[in-house]
Amino acid sequence: MTNRNKGRVISASILILIFASLYYSRSMKYKQAGLEAYLAKESERFERHYRQPEGFGRVIPASAVVIGGGLAIYELISFGIAKILDRTSSDSN
Repeated sequence: MTNRNKGRVISASILILIFASLYYSRSMKYKQAGLEAYLAKESERFERHYRQPEGFGRVIPASAVVIGGGLAIYELISFGIAKILDRTSSDSN
């Protein structure tokens, strides 16, 4: 496996751990707050996002920015890890 592929695997693992910990902390926060607080927050979210849906012309560019940003972060992390692995493998030779 090349260092670039190792960097991608490590980068994906890091991002999975970050998102899993964020999801877990959010679910624990709602669990501690109780059912009423959760329902109030979801009701507010529904009113904000689903009552007045965004126009299609705004959703497409926003999606492109979010997905492009996520891919850019992933590629930067994997590139950095691959460079570190290249440096450590060349030092050991």
